Amino acid sequence: MKSNFTFIKKVLIAFLVCCAVACTTNDEKNDGDSGDNGSTGSGSSSSGASKSGKYSSRSAALDGLFDNTTLGEITLTFSETEWDNLVANTNSGNKDKYVKADLEYAKKGFTYKMSEIGVRNRGNTTFQPPMYNGKPCQAHFRLKFDKYYDDDAHHMEKALKGMNLKYMVNDASYVQEMYSYDLFKRFGVWTAPRCAYAKLYIKVGANKYYYGVYKAIEPISKQYIKARLDDGKFTSDGGNLWKCLYQYSGAASLKDSSSNLFSVDSGSYTPTYSLKTNEDQLSTVKTEFQTFIKNLNNKTGDEFKSWIDSNFDVDGFLKTLAVSVACGMWDDYWRNSNNYYMYFDGAKAFFIPYDYDNCLGQTNGLMENPAEKNPLEWGCGNSAPLVDKILDISEYKEKYKKYLSELISSDDYFIKDASVARINSWYDLIEPHASGYDALTLQQKDGKYWNLKKGTPSSKYSLTGSNNNYFDLRYAAIAEATGVGLPIYTVTFDANGGTFTGDYDGETTVTISDVTMNTDPQGIISVQNDDATFLGWYDGDDKVSKITADVTLTAKWFVLTPELLGYDVDTENSKITFTFDPKMYSMTADEISTVYIWGSFNSNWAQNSEYTLTDDDGDGVYEGTFALPDNGAEFKYGVNGEWRGAGNRAADYAVPEEYGTNNFIIKY
Repeated sequence: MKSNFTFIKKVLIAFLVCCAVACTTNDEKNDGDSGDNGSTGSGSSSSGASKSGKYSSRSAALDGLFDNTTLGEITLTFSETEWDNLVANTNSGNKDKYVKADLEYAKKGFTYKMSEIGVRNRGNTTFQPPMYNGKPCQAHFRLKFDKYYDDDAHHMEKALKGMNLKYMVNDASYVQEMYSYDLFKRFGVWTAPRCAYAKLYIKVGANKYYYGVYKAIEPISKQYIKARLDDGKFTSDGGNLWKCLYQYSGAASLKDSSSNLFSVDSGSYTPTYSLKTNEDQLSTVKTEFQTFIKNLNNKTGDEFKSWIDSNFDVDGFLKTLAVSVACGMWDDYWRNSNNYYMYFDGAKAFFIPYDYDNCLGQTNGLMENPAEKNPLEWGCGNSAPLVDKILDISEYKEKYKKYLSELISSDDYFIKDASVARINSWYDLIEPHASGYDALTLQQKDGKYWNLKKGTPSSKYSLTGSNNNYFDLRYAAIAEATGVGLPIYTVTFDANGGTFTGDYDGETTVTISDVTMNTDPQGIISVQNDDATFLGWYDGDDKVSKITADVTLTAKWFVLTPELLGYDVDTENSKITFTFDPKMYSMTADEISTVYIWGSFNSNWAQNSEYTLTDDDGDGVYEGTFALPDNGAEFKYGVNGEWRGAGNRAADYAVPEEYGTNNFIIKY
């Protein structure tokens, strides 16, 4: 408890600071906002400041503080002792212990300054220290402005008492979570938190480190509730807020109401259902949530519909579900029993979406083909009673389909061209600043494009390109499930040295004007070339497997030649000369000790000294001449005792997979 002297000191300093109007800084360009309104700030931990009047409401203030069209700048300043404590807390797995730091947050031409805020690391599977072996390491942070001093100087615009900072650990395209939260807001899902970009600097003693571009996200907390209460969305800020995660104690599936699943966070322990308000009343509060789960699972028919209508925000949940499934969020309640909040506002519960970095085609290897997945079967068989029982009601299933249809019918929402324009505007904003410290290698990465994989959330999908575009493929899946008509495109096929067969026999160029979106081009037309192997239809360098636009496609062929495979056939003397250049396998001559030919003609793939290649002239290229095998014989190189075939040879020399083997083939 603070002493009376400290309290009096706080009041005096607050009075002096306010009289001097010293708590507002305006050290950046105003960006169109009135400088007269200024920002709140603090030069000491005990100074106070009144609301600046810059914004008309909590929601307006939060919209400004989390404006996703401008790039903020955050500087956290730690003493060496506090920083060491933060690292030690994380290394010990302690998720709820804060340390002190000073904060500066520059946004939209205003700088907010606060002394001695609370900072801790956060995260679930991505929980890690911000320093390792003396090297800075990106980590997630929770900032609690009023942890030590709850005064106006430790609020932003009396609307924000903290924020979450997330690095791009599962968000290599840098836009997955930003796009999702932005779409929630556009679509009227007011329960979703706000999100903006910010550069993060950390100062420790005399050292200052740049940690890269982070996501600054509105915490789901009491302030979050109050902002929505002011908007008339909630009826009270005294309700019970629960964070719901898949933890060691179990899945957040809303199937099990066992008492051990409900608790508050404690040190390194996080329960499945973690109470975030009214924590001192856990023993009585948890019965409300337990009763909800029991009724959800036990009530049926008309009784269930009447109960769910009265006790749950069904319409908001269906809108949330539509956006979540369109964005391909698989680490959610429906698919993975994870990552959401529940707020019990009197008699009615509200579902709150949370943690959207696993979406827009990001799979982490845990969900195959999310773009093509049927939005009516998103759970993939996972038992999720809140979804399953609501969508079993035809009225609600049709409303869910209606919301999905609306998403793919407006430029404001999920249409590809508008989505790509939004994404590219964010890249223009953050791309020059996407450098920092690599959390995986723990090394500083130089240059402009640190781990930003522009428009590419995974190796499978593109967000901004035409090939395997996530928005095109997701649109088609949603349209098919909801009955929305798919677009029709005109496609021109160029045989490129081949000829068409079937309906277009003998033609070399064909234009088809009624190709339905998502059609496989090889399924509607066939082409042949007696002297080459067909590799597929290409739009420039990109192989096209789904039609998503008006396009001209060109056949690509592979012509197999002896020179390409590193051998020369002398049929007159029945001899073959193999030539092995280490550069074909990105090797150097110094790395080579032995080279053999292993083949079907060589004592059944034996490492036979008779088939040794040598570098007699010292030029680094290995050669050997042997009796000519039969036409069609297969072989591999044996380099330093290891097989080297077509599958792992440099791309320009590889036999295509169409041959059905990774062996090389002798043809003459």
